[in-house]
Amino acid sequence: MKVVRALPPSQSEFRPHPRSQSARELVFTFVLEQQLISLALRDQLKLGGVWPKAGDDYGMIVDQFESDFNSLVELITRLPESAFQGTVHFPTGPGKVEPWPKLEFMYFILRDQIHHRGQFSVYVRMAGGKVPSIYGPSGDEPWF
Repeated sequence: MKVVRALPPSQSEFRPHPRSQSARELVFTFVLEQQLISLALRDQLKLGGVWPKAGDDYGMIVDQFESDFNSLVELITRLPESAFQGTVHFPTGPGKVEPWPKLEFMYFILRDQIHHRGQFSVYVRMAGGKVPSIYGPSGDEPWF
């Protein structure tokens, strides 16, 4: 949340390249990924159709990301261990969908969020924000 909130809200449409997502769209990726984990844990993950588009209000997307995170943590803590077993069907390549063990799928999504958080920290810097400490000190938030 520190990284997401570090972006100046007036820069929510910032994109470093014409083919890149805007900051607003990138944060919505976090929302979608949390929803994928939640659906997988409840055995409700069904792929197909059109992916939802990010709304226009950056603040609402950030708030949804935080709210969904809290709901996901609550879900994870109250589910029995058996809910983490089994598989989900998810793409493994172009036109290829295969079963993934649920825990492997969750770690895949977590690693993707880590990747996108790093990507987003570059957006923050380029958009004039101050990059918070993420994995260690940053130029804007030194430890010493």
